[in-house]
Amino acid sequence: MALGQKLQKGIPKPLYHRLADEELSDLSEHLERKLCNEYADYKDGNLQIRIEGIGEYMFNKQPAAMQIWASSPITGPRKFDICKRYEWIDLRNNISLSEYVKEELKKIQSKIGRKDK
Repeated sequence: MALGQKLQKGIPKPLYHRLADEELSDLSEHLERKLCNEYADYKDGNLQIRIEGIGEYMFNKQPAAMQIWASSPITGPRKFDICKRYEWIDLRNNISLSEYVKEELKKIQSKIGRKDK
């Protein structure tokens, strides 16, 4: 899906901030629904999620690089750039932020499921 995406160059800082804030706010709401019993806190461009028995996820704005950074206790760090069509893409792994979150949620469920058995 992300293959062939081109970096959106020359994006104005105010637009970057608006797009990143919208993405992180939407992500916060989505994860709070999916992980209703876990701690989630979003403020000032930083989203922190603590999942018992798994660890802490962090998603934050990196204005100097005009990226969103993610840190997972399962898969480690990722950096997402804004690409054409204003989609956040990890260019190193060719995956969108939304696909990355779906994959992480599957891994969380797998780990939680194993612990319950």
